Amino acid sequence: MKTVPLAEARRRFSALLSKLGEEPIMLTRRGKPVAVLLSLEEYERLRRLEAYDQFEALSQTLRESGSSARELHRSSRNELDEGRVAETDRIVTDEYIEELRGILKGGNALGTLMREREWERRRDK
Repeated sequence: MKTVPLAEARRRFSALLSKLGEEPIMLTRRGKPVAVLLSLEEYERLRRLEAYDQFEALSQTLRESGSSARELHRSSRNELDEGRVAETDRIVTDEYIEELRGILKGGNALGTLMREREWERRRDK
């Protein structure tokens, strides 16, 4: 991986962007890594891998709990129907669903939504 000081990256940003197809570029400040520039293709590949890992973790949790995905869906649906879930948890726009589908190139929106929410929960801890 190529390493470039942040000051140099500012000066040569366009040139660095054109080289992202070759390899990621690590940006440093005062010799310490602060960021990595990735091509869009590599970023999307990493997002798909992360989503797959989260799906596998959810699958494992379901297996260990003895519950099926159908039971989880039915239980969640009942909670929504009974109003036990906060209003903010119910608001999912069509645009958000489409964005999630795009991330996984047409993948299951519900599964993706569950993985995104889990990722947000972990991030906010």
